[in-house]
Amino acid sequence: MDVAITTAIFDQAAVGIAQIETQTGKFVRINQKYCDIVGYRKEEMNGATFMEITHPDDLQEDLDNMEKIKNGTINEFSMEKRYFHKNGGIVWVNLTVSPMEKKESRPTFHIAVVQDISRRKQAEAERRKLEKMLSLKNTELVRKTAELQSSLEEIKILKGIIPLCSYCHSIRDEGGAWDRFEAYLSKYTDAEFSHGICPNCLPKVRAESGLD
Repeated sequence: MDVAITTAIFDQAAVGIAQIETQTGKFVRINQKYCDIVGYRKEEMNGATFMEITHPDDLQEDLDNMEKIKNGTINEFSMEKRYFHKNGGIVWVNLTVSPMEKKESRPTFHIAVVQDISRRKQAEAERRKLEKMLSLKNTELVRKTAELQSSLEEIKILKGIIPLCSYCHSIRDEGGAWDRFEAYLSKYTDAEFSHGICPNCLPKVRAESGLD
């Protein structure tokens, strides 16, 4: 479908509009909004090509679509792409291209309409970053919960019936081995021990050692 562009549309449009030579990709006519989006003056854009300001990662898709326009395979196409701004930054745009007129069944010019979507793309990137961070936090929370659950299961062992030797006070573990009371508690808890003599045992110890 041929697209007729009036001076009013060029001057008043809220989107960037450019007339481009289809075979060379050169800008023939461009409105102020288009210039504002990419940061160049009109005189700087005249004679330049869309390839020169297109991000290399998006250029091939753009060129492939243009070939389809030239061959008549498609009548128009839309894509999201990046331009290099004059200040060196990246500008995301939504691009729509339609042939303007044809000569010998091949378009000689086409119209490119671009809308700046940089803010939306930035918001999407921030959302993905937040989702990734939340995913990592959730993974860490699951790990911590599993560790806590494991610790709680170990603590529960001490709440059951503990086989205790009535003579030496050693404790039998799940594997059948007998451990000293201190060793058993150190194995299943974070408790640490210091040694002393209680008042009830002190007289006996003193008598056995000949201190009385």
